[in-house]
Amino acid sequence: MNKSFLLHDNWKVFLHRKRETPPDFTFPEDGIKAEVPGTVHTDLLAAGLIPDPFYGMNEKDLQWIGWNDWRYECTFDLPDFFNKQETLWLVFDGLDTVAEIVLNGRPLANVKNMFRSYRFKVNEFLKQKDNHLRIVFNSALQYGKDYQPRIEPMPSERHPDRAFVRKAQYSFGWDWGPAYPTCGIWRPVFLLQQNEGIDFVTFDTLELTGQTAKVRIGINLWEKPVNPRKIEIALFHQDQVLLKKLDPVFKENETVFEIERPELWQPNGEGNPALHRLEVRLLNEDGQIVDQIKKKVGIRKVELVTSENGQNRFYFKINDKRVYVKGVNWIPAHSFIPSVQKETYRRLLESAKDANMNMIRVWGGGIYEDEQFYELCDQLGLMVWQDFMFACASYPEDDAFLAEVEAELKENVSELRIHPSLVLWCGNNENEWIWYRDHCGGMEGMPGYRLFHRLMPEWLNKLDPYRPYWPTTPWGLEKDPNDERSGNRHVWHIWSQWVDYTDVKNDRSLFVSEFGFQAPAHYQTLKQSLPEAEFHVQSESFEWHNKQEEGPERLLRFLSAHLPVRLETGSFIYLTQLNQAFALKACLEHWRLNQPQTAGSVIWQLNDCWQVTSWALIDSDLRPKLSYYQVKKSFAQNAVLFKENNDLLEVHVQIDQTINGRPRVEINHIPDKSNEVLTLFSDFPDSLSSSLLTEIKIKELKNPGVILATLFDEQGGIISRNFFNLKPWKHLRFPDVPDAVTIAKSENGSFVVEAKIPCFFVELRHPKANFSEQGFILLPGEKKLVRAEDVEESIDVNNVEIYYLNRYLA
Repeated sequence: MNKSFLLHDNWKVFLHRKRETPPDFTFPEDGIKAEVPGTVHTDLLAAGLIPDPFYGMNEKDLQWIGWNDWRYECTFDLPDFFNKQETLWLVFDGLDTVAEIVLNGRPLANVKNMFRSYRFKVNEFLKQKDNHLRIVFNSALQYGKDYQPRIEPMPSERHPDRAFVRKAQYSFGWDWGPAYPTCGIWRPVFLLQQNEGIDFVTFDTLELTGQTAKVRIGINLWEKPVNPRKIEIALFHQDQVLLKKLDPVFKENETVFEIERPELWQPNGEGNPALHRLEVRLLNEDGQIVDQIKKKVGIRKVELVTSENGQNRFYFKINDKRVYVKGVNWIPAHSFIPSVQKETYRRLLESAKDANMNMIRVWGGGIYEDEQFYELCDQLGLMVWQDFMFACASYPEDDAFLAEVEAELKENVSELRIHPSLVLWCGNNENEWIWYRDHCGGMEGMPGYRLFHRLMPEWLNKLDPYRPYWPTTPWGLEKDPNDERSGNRHVWHIWSQWVDYTDVKNDRSLFVSEFGFQAPAHYQTLKQSLPEAEFHVQSESFEWHNKQEEGPERLLRFLSAHLPVRLETGSFIYLTQLNQAFALKACLEHWRLNQPQTAGSVIWQLNDCWQVTSWALIDSDLRPKLSYYQVKKSFAQNAVLFKENNDLLEVHVQIDQTINGRPRVEINHIPDKSNEVLTLFSDFPDSLSSSLLTEIKIKELKNPGVILATLFDEQGGIISRNFFNLKPWKHLRFPDVPDAVTIAKSENGSFVVEAKIPCFFVELRHPKANFSEQGFILLPGEKKLVRAEDVEESIDVNNVEIYYLNRYLA
């Protein structure tokens, strides 16, 4: 069996080569303490040499860090449990990025790819005591600037030279993130004693026929065994243990299991994401374990359908069943990736599941995520659309660069393909679309075209022939990669091209893999990240924390189209977050009702990497915006939906089989300039499916205001509630009254929120707590039970601030 020893202690970082520093900056000659895994920015912060990189406008004054070379050093003794007569490896799971590695004065390698791991045989270099490991990280900015051969033109959004560096592209700055191209040992480093081992294991579902599944298990070893070896495989399925032995053993090995009555992995909302334990052991001639791997695997088939009955389509079939995608895009959860905690992954991905999502797209400007990310997606039933790490640029195709990319793909595909959640490989994000926009076509002339359209498919045909590959997003059959007539689309004319979300009614996309609308982070999140004097919406610092060009102007333009404009900070954040919720609701529900032509939508984006105004549903402090709660409603399995059709307002219901008893739908009208609640309809849907329930003649309504549709269960509990405003909210007037909304503590520690009048979009704010429900509508006399979350101490109701839209409409 192997032995390992982490090398995470006794590290120091030094300023190795100074190209640019502030005039008053002095770095200690004897270095500073370094955290491993970590980054140079977080080390400088911990040593008190730089201020908080995210506070105010500090980012402007910290750009010098990325232009310097930094040196990491540590000393260590060789543990006594290692045998120097057997093979010893020095393993780096991740180095960011351009680095020279020296052990005891002996050069080991020069590396230049953040997305690869490295393993070096080091027996001849090691001493029993006082080993010295040195890593010099050269500036990624300088490396990109000096890259040869230069290839022109090389358009690159946000930074001209980042495409030459195999490093997380967002670290150079994005329209939602700061520019911090950091460096450091970003994943574990350790000594490993192991002569031979299992490189990776694969698990693929070949067939699902009737009550039988046929699965293929592949076992790849480091090398072809020199001595006789055996492999034992145990697959635990329900109450069975399926066993096989392989003898003889080669470098590449495979076997097939047939499983009766298989329990399948299903996406969230479609069934149980069943996982089964797989154990693989490599044994020597005496039956002793040489190496072993234990994984959770899922039995599932995936197919991407792009044409059907002579028509263009774009939809996913899981286990031979079409699945409507309710998805969200994922970016790295911190600008300094080692700072992402396991709890952060859990909370964000569980939040996605709880919001009725079934797909996470790992965007190509970030990283191949931590193993825990994919394990959680497996457990939660979240399908993963996995971009390769290329985004918004053209990329070089010289031999050295392509060799790096091939090695990167081989390692990451081999490691990740065992996850049942992973349903698609995608070559890049928006490269071809940007080239088309800038060059009016001529796609094959784009640097990188051969990589994404010829080489990657060839490599993947060998590395993972059981998953679909899509060369880029957006992409289709038309001259314009973003044409709605084929393939998938990014719907960015809404918001980014100054088009309002109401225009979505004209969209006929087959599949939307990006769209979104901005809103500021939570009030408390921004308050803690800006100087008190700058905590107002038109301050330089407030606007600095919006990285889109003319992003602050868009917030005001679209807010003024729909809602009253208030510049007081608390009100502005409430109203712009509400407007984001309205925009996502309009888009999601339009595409949901446009089935089967539209087969899914993937929101940009779930999360943030710092405190910012962005498209995220949940900010960097893990505080959900109002849009998160609206998306949860719009993606719900059981929902009431509206569709405007000339002078008619159609009311649709979509109900699955999970509802017990007979549900009832009630439709109410709250006239303008009134708090009266009129009942227009109350009845039971005829079927538990998707159907048009009724139509409302808008012109016949007196003082048109707001239509509410509520789906009740048999006991009168609210399953779903939706709204349709018949005039822009800014033109509606609803009388406010004292104590229109009240809040009280319940016996179990939750809060009871009650309304005297129809109250729209209630938000509770507390300096420390999140709440289980936000942005809800209450009718007179209704009570809502709300839990305080993410806070340990008891909350005083007097410290809870209440926002609701009526106070701006009176």
